Amino acid sequence: MKWTPPDPAPSYYEIDVFEGANVADTTTELDANNNPRAVAWTTRGKSATSARLVLTLGKTYTVSVRARNHAEADGFKEPIVSEWSTPVKGTIEMKPLLDAPGPVTGLTVKQAYTSGVEVEWTPPDPAPTGYYWVEAYNTTSRVVEKSWSPGSKATSAYIPNLAENTAYTIRVKSRNCVKGVGCSDYSTVAEVSVTTATPTAPGAVTGLAFDSDKTTATSLVATWTAPDPAPTGKYIIELFSGSSATGTPLTIRHRDPGLALKAKFTELTKSTQYTVRVKAQNAYDHKIVAGVAATATGTTGPAAGLPGRPINLTFVASAFSSTGFTMTVSWDSPLGTNLGGRSVQKYYVRIALRGEDGMENSERVSKTPTARSHSFGMSYCTEYRVQVRTVTAIGVSAWATAWVSNRYQKTGAGNNIVYTDKCATTE
Repeated sequence: MKWTPPDPAPSYYEIDVFEGANVADTTTELDANNNPRAVAWTTRGKSATSARLVLTLGKTYTVSVRARNHAEADGFKEPIVSEWSTPVKGTIEMKPLLDAPGPVTGLTVKQAYTSGVEVEWTPPDPAPTGYYWVEAYNTTSRVVEKSWSPGSKATSAYIPNLAENTAYTIRVKSRNCVKGVGCSDYSTVAEVSVTTATPTAPGAVTGLAFDSDKTTATSLVATWTAPDPAPTGKYIIELFSGSSATGTPLTIRHRDPGLALKAKFTELTKSTQYTVRVKAQNAYDHKIVAGVAATATGTTGPAAGLPGRPINLTFVASAFSSTGFTMTVSWDSPLGTNLGGRSVQKYYVRIALRGEDGMENSERVSKTPTARSHSFGMSYCTEYRVQVRTVTAIGVSAWATAWVSNRYQKTGAGNNIVYTDKCATTE
């Protein structure tokens, strides 16, 4: 601040600053709480025409400047001091050195949760150099319940810890800031209205079944169909002993909704009844709500035996040449009583040539349940061991074994078929 001195100049000046515009009483006495009324003050010598004071941006002050004369007395007398001059007052408004940014545009609610709201916006151009200020204003209680301050590059914000099923006005504003200079005023506020979500329970699962998986006598499998709409949380699967879901569960499992809707319980007691209870959950950001539970009862069975071996192995030769031919082995499925109560999953076929040093050149293949045949190449005057076994979910059977060989080449057709002994020797 600056001023023009009187003529002649006084001995010194006093500058007093009071908060507010056009303060009438600029005396420097203490206030009712024995504190100085002036928020700042300083003195300057007779040659001064300016003074510097540190004040707060965004506030308005009244500044008072007054002067007095001072003369030293001879000897030990007190110095001679004049009365203060009439103060000269002025008003100073401490405006920010930075302009406020423009308002954000396109403020929308991206997602309303039960205890929070996520909003997004398009920043002004140019973007603020300071930060955004986001507020959640409760339109019923008329208070700001939560405020959030994302950085200057943010284009969205999540405001947590809000009340569920409550109406809010979300306000977004920003300001420019420069280190060593300060911050501007806030921009114009952008607003959007939203109501937080209400937690709801999912529907009950349907089609709940609890059956033996037929692989062992000590396991049961629960399967079910998801409610519509599907739950957002996990399924809770509880296992109880007996015919009802009462008492303390033997075990409790959790299953994600994206996985297969089943649960297998193993190491149970044979020939024993169990009950399974399944319920779906909806997961929210601050709580989990469970739906109505469904129950089903199942009984473990006696241990199933291993399957029987294939039966009726037969062989047919074809595609004869001078060096060999094709042999096809076929078989029938074992009797139903030998399947252990389970269907055939596949067959294993193993073929080996009897050599001078034992079995060699073993061939191993897997066949589908309906194939029940396999073809392989053979040479004349050789012997092969052919073995077939049954595979079910319970396990595998013993091998069904047969030996096969052929020394004759078949040529011709109809009444002109000729068999040539390929093992005969000529002298």
